[in-house]
Amino acid sequence: MKKVLLLISVFLLLVSCGKEKELIEEMEKLRAENIELRNKIEELENSENDLVVRINQAIEQKNITIGEELLKEFDSKFPLSTNKNVVNDTWNDFIVTYKAEMEQTEKERRELKENFNKSVEELGLVITYDKFENITWIRPSMHPMAPVVLYLGIEGENIAEGNMWTRIVYRNSHDEFTRFGEVIILIDNYTYRKKFEPFSVTRTNNESRYISWRYIEYVDFIPENEDIEMLDELFKVGEGLIRFSGENRNRDLGISSIDVETLKNIMKFKELRDKIN
Repeated sequence: MKKVLLLISVFLLLVSCGKEKELIEEMEKLRAENIELRNKIEELENSENDLVVRINQAIEQKNITIGEELLKEFDSKFPLSTNKNVVNDTWNDFIVTYKAEMEQTEKERRELKENFNKSVEELGLVITYDKFENITWIRPSMHPMAPVVLYLGIEGENIAEGNMWTRIVYRNSHDEFTRFGEVIILIDNYTYRKKFEPFSVTRTNNESRYISWRYIEYVDFIPENEDIEMLDELFKVGEGLIRFSGENRNRDLGISSIDVETLKNIMKFKELRDKIN
């Protein structure tokens, strides 16, 4: 009898151990599923937050196309999101503001275009049309000896709409050539240097009755970023010095406040043209 009870006890113990093992395995499985579920929830939350951030970036950049695509993606992926109303309200407010800004900009553009010719006339520029080249040249009305000159070329006769480009001239007038290969401009503590190949510098006899000097040498080119930066500095300060650095001699000239104002007028025309197109 004792042996039978012992066998039953052993049997129950073995069964109990087996169930405990199954229970432990089941608990481990549930724990793993719980972790996986939490990770998926976190991943969804991160995905939602990422979309919200990208929608806000589109708003900041005023990119309607990208913003609308992201908004559709948000509504599709997270239709029950607690952020949905906030996101849509923010987007709708942006659209209303953006349309109002665009309407105001278009109104200002139309007004500028209507007054374009009058504004150009007030700048006192010299406008000449070359029928052979089909190019209109916009030049400043300035002293002929100015060492720094800006002018514009416009394709066609319509100065309000034709393709436009900018050119800059460094010009030295004297009784002898410096044969310069470098131009140095000082503007307060700012120094600008630009070197030129010999073939890019034009040297000629003076044929203008407005200039008493015997010779003129100049370089005429399309400005790059460094040249525009120099002009910005010149506009801020209002005057400067220019050196035509030659093989055996230099020539130093002043860039007067009058010279700078005429340069500004060319840039004002350019800015005015950019605003109406």
